[in-house]
Amino acid sequence: MRPALTPATPCLGRLRSRASLVVVASTAVVGLVANPPRAVAAPTVATVIDLGTLPGGTASSAFAANDSGQVVGYSDAPNQAPHAVLWTHTGFRSFAITDLGTLPGGSTSSADAVNRHGVVAGIADTAEGRLHGAVWKAAGSGGRRATDLGTLPGGTESAAYAVNDAGLVAGSSSSSTRDYQAVLWRPSAGGSYSVTELAALPGDTVSGASAIGPDGVVAGYSGKVGGSYHAVIWRPEGAGSYGVTDLGTLPGKASSSAAGITPDRVAGSSGPFENGHAVVWLPDAAGSYRITDLGALPGDRISTATGISANGHVAGNSAAVPAERHAVVWTPTGSGSFDITGLGPFPGDDFSEALGLNAGGLVAGDSRRSEGSEHAVVWILTG
Repeated sequence: MRPALTPATPCLGRLRSRASLVVVASTAVVGLVANPPRAVAAPTVATVIDLGTLPGGTASSAFAANDSGQVVGYSDAPNQAPHAVLWTHTGFRSFAITDLGTLPGGSTSSADAVNRHGVVAGIADTAEGRLHGAVWKAAGSGGRRATDLGTLPGGTESAAYAVNDAGLVAGSSSSSTRDYQAVLWRPSAGGSYSVTELAALPGDTVSGASAIGPDGVVAGYSGKVGGSYHAVIWRPEGAGSYGVTDLGTLPGKASSSAAGITPDRVAGSSGPFENGHAVVWLPDAAGSYRITDLGALPGDRISTATGISANGHVAGNSAAVPAERHAVVWTPTGSGSFDITGLGPFPGDDFSEALGLNAGGLVAGDSRRSEGSEHAVVWILTG
């Protein structure tokens, strides 16, 4: 579960955003593919591994894992607000935790993504108490330095939710004229970053970016304040511009949002949350997208997708009621359908969340312990 520092988010989406780039907008033709999932024994799930907290801490959560086995998230600690942390695999079922710290003068932070080079993206407060997107990079002597990504002109807050292996960072920012808008930060000479607005769909007033693929295609949502939201992708079109495509929703659902992207598919959810389902969008030969309902565990009626790996596995959650969470993974069968596997919580409780995964079968998230605290965990998939 995300710490309190994370800004308010719209249903099924991330931090709300805005933009004014001139882009070409298109609407995808979306077809429904029904997929009642099958609960299966494969892949085999190893025992849930408690990643722990910073010394003296009581709560933590893991949001993402790279293919090197590095895991990022947040942890609290005595007498301090939550901090972004990095867990490094050190041996059989063993991880070491590193406090990534905050921006200069700030007190709190959280890490949302990590690429294969160990560059971490997330959110941190400034000395003035504003929440800004941030990246952490190696800074010599084994330490890491946080860089403030800033905001759109006139903006006061931003958040970074994804980073690809080229170092492009996707997220959201406020500006001087409108609500939040999806943005892309590009690394520049000297360690600084330049920000590009990603326009919402025509007529929409807010948008947010939550994932970025290796080819620079960005996934997220677009919508109206107080209204519905649609999952979208932004494709580079040259000269720094991006075209936005509406991925649509499940039939009868008003909203959707994208949470993960690979070169050939997008994972997300279509809702509203209280009765929504995890979905995957697959491109067809005509360049449109068809939507696949991933369903939920037997007996559950709600599901959400939180990420997708390079090999097409989808992480997420299944529940009977909105207050519940059961961590799950959907595995592609090769025929356009998916099997669902429950990952299991700590012994003594039934609450768990899967929030990210890598291509090697490492799933990151959190689970509630028997005494009531929530700890970051990983599950290892085999088979």
